[in-house]
Amino acid sequence: MRLLLFLILVLLVNEARGQGQTGVGVQVGDITGLTLKIGATGRAYDFAAAWDFNAESVVVQGHVLLAQPVLTQAGTSQVRWYYGPGGFIRLNDGADSELGVGLSVNVGVSYRFAPQFEGFAQVTPRLLLVPASNVDLGVALGIRFYP
Repeated sequence: MRLLLFLILVLLVNEARGQGQTGVGVQVGDITGLTLKIGATGRAYDFAAAWDFNAESVVVQGHVLLAQPVLTQAGTSQVRWYYGPGGFIRLNDGADSELGVGLSVNVGVSYRFAPQFEGFAQVTPRLLLVPASNVDLGVALGIRFYP
């Protein structure tokens, strides 16, 4: 499963590389793992993948993000707030293997502190639909590099 997750991320990065607006990085919080953002302004697509070796679980989430400028400097925006709907899949690989599927929303703020670097903070309310309904809240801080 981890190999499949890695291959999906590599394919997404390779596909988006020609656009020049693809950021890869890490985020810490709930979930802690790798992050990929395709598109830098207006509408973007955000993915995160994480694994918990202790709980033997893998989580993949994706969102469509709509961004709005917060501050402008000489006509360009360095700080943006964003929001957007998405979903997640959680696979527990332990003794009681279980697949969880749900809906989520990302709300956050990003700051482009250098031409190739973006920092972000976000809140992600999640609604687990399968196997049973549950609500939880994820919070994460991260950094992305735009090659």
